[in-house]
Amino acid sequence: MPTQTDPARFTDKPFTRQPTFKEPVNDFRVMIDGLTAGRVMQVKLSHGVVKWLWTVTSPYLPPELQPGNGQEETLEQAQEAFKAKFWQWHGSALAHRTEAHWHGE
Repeated sequence: MPTQTDPARFTDKPFTRQPTFKEPVNDFRVMIDGLTAGRVMQVKLSHGVVKWLWTVTSPYLPPELQPGNGQEETLEQAQEAFKAKFWQWHGSALAHRTEAHWHGE
């Protein structure tokens, strides 16, 4: 069930990464201020191509900020793309003075 949270709580907060699973795989939850904001994971595509997928799963992104996901060549690039999208949402939410619809803990 979605919860409401004030986007200002994330200002100047760092992101952290936690493994999504106990097994040592390249799949991480991206956290900010104790909340899961999304995920970054490595996947093998056709012909052995390896990419890093990222997705903002919380907060809810309005249509003008979609898509909230993408793929990159490296973990570092995926993390930067994730951060860029999250901070784009954050700036928009602060400007509109709206609470965030947060899906997850």
